[in-house]
Amino acid sequence: MEQRNINLYTLQQELLKIEKQINASTSRFIETTSQVIQRALEKKIEELEEQKLQILQSIELHSNNKIDFETALMAVLSFMENPYKTWVNGDLKQKKLVQRLVFI
Repeated sequence: MEQRNINLYTLQQELLKIEKQINASTSRFIETTSQVIQRALEKKIEELEEQKLQILQSIELHSNNKIDFETALMAVLSFMENPYKTWVNGDLKQKKLVQRLVFI
């Protein structure tokens, strides 16, 4: 959970940095009269906007991964209800979990 918060914080910081770059490039674009510089700044702004969109999608993905308490509780209760069933039908990760519950 803490790692997810760190990643989310990092993404938010990156988003702020990109927004500052977009604002600075936009200001320079408005102030310049050279067509060559305007085209270069326009291209840079488009690239930054694309990066911004990717980061916003990543932030949305991170924030939508939250599991509510009821879902987690039902998963735990169904697991504890019949550990043998989990052992027979489960994957390696679930089998390791059953072993830890039984022998530790």
